[in-house]
Amino acid sequence: MLKTHMFKINRLTEYGLMALHFLEDSPERVSAREMATELNIPFDPLSKVLQIMKKNAIVISKQGIKGGYAINKRLNEITLLELSTMIEGQHDGQCQEDKCCYYNDCQIKTPVHGLNTKLNHFFNSLNIKDFIQGTYEISL
Repeated sequence: MLKTHMFKINRLTEYGLMALHFLEDSPERVSAREMATELNIPFDPLSKVLQIMKKNAIVISKQGIKGGYAINKRLNEITLLELSTMIEGQHDGQCQEDKCCYYNDCQIKTPVHGLNTKLNHFFNSLNIKDFIQGTYEISL
């Protein structure tokens, strides 16, 4: 049987996706601590991701007894690439001589670049709402 390899999303982006999914199903604001407990993920990185999403107006927060986080932007208006770039920073899909000891002798630079281009296009066409609900088609 052929085993498949799964391309992984960075852990911080996973936390962001999990938080957005949780908040989407929550009728009221939720604290970062409550989310971390409910989702069984570490508080500090989740808090960092929530602050990044707040800075980018994806979520809003309110302090106090009735405080916590809530979604501020429609999830179908945010792409997976936008969220990932927001949380992880800009990715350069190009092979770079100063970052790879195999650069000069590499025979797969061109196909790797082509794959990265297609994946970035797909991630940019996939909105968070469809991703969370699993209602997307893969067409590379």
